[in-house]
Amino acid sequence: MKLNQRNMEREKFWKDKISAWEKSGLNQSEFCKQNNIDKQLFSKWKIRISKNNGNNFVQIPFKIEKDFSSLSEIELIIKEQYKIKVQSNFDPETLKKLIKTIEG
Repeated sequence: MKLNQRNMEREKFWKDKISAWEKSGLNQSEFCKQNNIDKQLFSKWKIRISKNNGNNFVQIPFKIEKDFSSLSEIELIIKEQYKIKVQSNFDPETLKKLIKTIEG
């Protein structure tokens, strides 16, 4: 098998795994654990594939667990590291600034 073909097969394998993770609703760590995948290798391929696609957009998988219409507060958890509680009367511009600050 040619090296180039092997690399293409490897990239397809990882694209399929990343796609399955995005659809799973699981965080990256839990997905890797459930699928017996090395977390660092998964992250490496995710970055590599995103660079090859020229894609700077990072999709944050999520799942809706409740009907939010009756809630007075929503809690956002970003990268399992940041928690933001948003009241029903929040200012969208302030939330945008906060998220940009966290990303920066």
